[in-house]
Amino acid sequence: MTIRYVFLVATMVTRLTAGEENGVGFTFLGSRPDARSAAIGPMVAIPNAWSAFYNPAGIAFVTGFDMSQSTNDYIANSTINFWTLGLGHSRFGSLAVNNYLFNYLRTQITNEEHPDGTGEYYHPYEKAFSASYAYAWSGWLAVGISHKWVRADYGPVTAKVQFNDIGIMARLPLVWLNTSGYHHEMSAGFSSINNRAGKKPIFEASGKAMTDRLSGDSAFWYWEYKPMNTPKFDFWAFAYTLSYQSDAWRFTVFKGMIQLVYKDANLLDDELRIGTEWTIFDMLSLRAQTKNFEKPKNKPQYKEKLIGGAYGASVIIPLKALALSQWDITPRIDWTRSRGLYEKQTYTYWNFGIQMNFWNTK
Repeated sequence: MTIRYVFLVATMVTRLTAGEENGVGFTFLGSRPDARSAAIGPMVAIPNAWSAFYNPAGIAFVTGFDMSQSTNDYIANSTINFWTLGLGHSRFGSLAVNNYLFNYLRTQITNEEHPDGTGEYYHPYEKAFSASYAYAWSGWLAVGISHKWVRADYGPVTAKVQFNDIGIMARLPLVWLNTSGYHHEMSAGFSSINNRAGKKPIFEASGKAMTDRLSGDSAFWYWEYKPMNTPKFDFWAFAYTLSYQSDAWRFTVFKGMIQLVYKDANLLDDELRIGTEWTIFDMLSLRAQTKNFEKPKNKPQYKEKLIGGAYGASVIIPLKALALSQWDITPRIDWTRSRGLYEKQTYTYWNFGIQMNFWNTK
């Protein structure tokens, strides 16, 4: 119970500090959506359905139908759930829809008359739904755009806002380096995420007060129309991919990738992330991330620091290549363990996905 109340009050008051002209909201949009991005960084220069969260141009390189769902453990047993659906076609472009759902712990209301709880609970959450479109020219240059609807509901206080995301991604095969089955590719991406559409969001309070029974202080006060600042990110990323194919195998023997991502944030911390992933026979992937360079934003009292690294693995099952199906269907399971700002703080990411390539199916 102690953890529940301390975490909830600390989290909410961070977003909804009374007496300030502008609070800060929707910081959950900086969360990692899936296991792969938790290890190798945001999918800014790497195309797949998950790249829509950080660079909508990446979905232009999705072929067929790509569906994934991710569940991530967070502080004090809170959870973050994501899902994405991508549909790609070389002629008409690609579409994707994505959903975030950040569930906080269920919290019981307390007051002076009922210090142990009134029997009424709040179920605080934050969520976002986005729709994306992207188009690629000549198979190497793509642009994309997303529109995002976001809502926060903390029980007595709610807020909503809309954002636009834009991005560009280029994939450049280094054909002059290709020899004896080895293939080289460079890719680059830029995206501008959470560009606010319209006015600053406001918190609308219901007038109910929730009291923290540990300190006796109110976590929410009665006020209305409190404007708030929102996080915005600009990403620059570069990736290099090396793969080897042999006529003796129906699979890519191995594929290695390294990505460097820089994030420029208006409110949250700037970051530099470097991650790598190696895939063997299109069926097993191992990935790792170095400790990340992080520069606190608008906090001169803090210095730059290194935050924790990450490691993970994936199992991919290409059913058609394994002669298990006549359809080009590929399910996959991804897992990542990531260390946070503190040595004992870790996060676990699981996601399950399935890709079905309709356009090449005979």
